[in-house]
Amino acid sequence: MLRFLAKTISLLAQPLLMPIYSMLYVLYSSTPWSFLPSSYKALTIVIAGIGTSLMPLIVLIFFVAYKRVSDIELSNPRERKTPLVISLLITALTFYFTRHIIELPLPVLGIILGEMLMLICAIFITPFWKISMHGMGTGGFTIFVILIGYISRIDFSGYAIIAIAVSGLVGWARLYINAHTSSQVLVGYVVGAILMWVGVYTVATIL
Repeated sequence: MLRFLAKTISLLAQPLLMPIYSMLYVLYSSTPWSFLPSSYKALTIVIAGIGTSLMPLIVLIFFVAYKRVSDIELSNPRERKTPLVISLLITALTFYFTRHIIELPLPVLGIILGEMLMLICAIFITPFWKISMHGMGTGGFTIFVILIGYISRIDFSGYAIIAIAVSGLVGWARLYINAHTSSQVLVGYVVGAILMWVGVYTVATIL
């Protein structure tokens, strides 16, 4: 039962789904961006979601179907490089498109840039060490919740507690099914948080 629960948590917290969760938070909580027109918010999630989540997931499913990788979570680090590089290219194109062609809210650009940085990091680290991408995803999500809450000057304590609690559950799940060691999860969490902070800060101050 616990193993089934751990696998379900891992699936729901798939790193490529974290951008969707982040966009839902910034567009539908009590931030200033929640007051944008409903049609614009929906368009934002569709466009950014396709580039950051749906298309990379389709790539992973394709690789699994044709036995290029063992599973959708890329459990074997030796199989990670090619799908990660393809996901990076898709995310980079999405960033360019949403930056120069269809202007989306700045926090969404921060999410996309943060994901690009995480993918780059994973591509370079994976050949030497199996860093937890689930950890990176939850770390990035947690710091995003805190940063946007602080920028918006809203009471984000409830959202932050939920994000931290979810991160703990995901970390437990990855350890329970022996997908990672505690150091791989912890380092992934910290690295993800730092890279998402860099992405949001870069968009807010430079772009």
